[in-house]
Amino acid sequence: MTDKTGGAAFPVVYGNANGISYKNEGMSLLDYFAGKALAGLCAEYSSQTTILESAVAPQAYRFAQTMLAERERIMEAQGD
Repeated sequence: MTDKTGGAAFPVVYGNANGISYKNEGMSLLDYFAGKALAGLCAEYSSQTTILESAVAPQAYRFAQTMLAERERIMEAQGD
C-alpha cells in the first residue's frame, strides 16, 4: 500500500495529443470507506431525532481504518 489512506479511490489519468498526462486522484480510499461507513451509521441512527456528529464521524473513520488494515492484510497474504 502506498500510504495510510489507501491511495486514490478513483484515480484517473488523462492524456492529450502531446503525450502529456494529467492525474486526478480524487478522494482517498480511506475517505471513500469512511463515507460508506457513515451512511450505514446514519441509517442506524435514523430513528433518533439527533445524531451526535462528533461521535459518528470519528467512528466512521475508525471503521474505514479497520477496513484498510484488513484489505492490506488480505493483499499481503495473496502476494499482491
